[in-house]
Amino acid sequence: MSNLKERLQSKPRTCPILRSLSDSQYDFAIRQGRRAGIDMMLCPVCHQNPEQPEQHVNHDCIFERTVQRHLLAANVPALFTQFDWAERSLTELTAIADEYIDDLQANVEAGLSIVMLSPSRGAGKTTAACEILERGIREGFSAYALKFNDLLDLHMREDAEERMEWLLDCDLLLIDEVRKPRTEAQHDHFEQQLGELVDARYSACKSMFITGNIGKLEFEEAYESSYSRLTECAHFADVPGENFRPMAGQRRLARGL
Repeated sequence: MSNLKERLQSKPRTCPILRSLSDSQYDFAIRQGRRAGIDMMLCPVCHQNPEQPEQHVNHDCIFERTVQRHLLAANVPALFTQFDWAERSLTELTAIADEYIDDLQANVEAGLSIVMLSPSRGAGKTTAACEILERGIREGFSAYALKFNDLLDLHMREDAEERMEWLLDCDLLLIDEVRKPRTEAQHDHFEQQLGELVDARYSACKSMFITGNIGKLEFEEAYESSYSRLTECAHFADVPGENFRPMAGQRRLARGL
């Protein structure tokens, strides 16, 4: 992971690997939709926005199929590709996601990042971050999501260089489930892996979304250099959190999903 700044700055703004999965219909629809002033949460091909969750999942047109393909390529968990955002619980985290999305183009161009931290599991950190990625993909941005543990082991993969290009090139990057190191050796390794990536994307003015089941103070102590850099470009959301998973599970079961 050496010389990340130089490698990143030499790359085009849009990730070529992810964008190569687009088709001409998708690109045409995005351009025409923007020119026509269509709300991009509406499908720019059929101009429909189904209200029922089942219709959201099964909305079958060229644009929607391509969006789902991009979500798959972006490594966004399958649960969040079928999520009905209109039904998600209204929390501080979802409010932050909504605010980011409201001015998405400007926030992405400015490289604005968000760090979502909460000691509680099920507080909605990943949900809020994936909502931003999903909307970004619909707006034509490239995105990628990666578990923190996978980042730590990335150097051992045969396709490590290719995957690192995804992390460096995509417009929107999610690093999910950052955790507190338990040993001094872990501290050095964790801090180096996250710190180099944060520094490289900061230098290229690219947005990052980081989630973790730790508090802000713990994050600052464990990832000192990353924290210092992120204070220049990121909003920190440190919430006590409530576990919304049982509520979400009841909704899904009630719909028969």
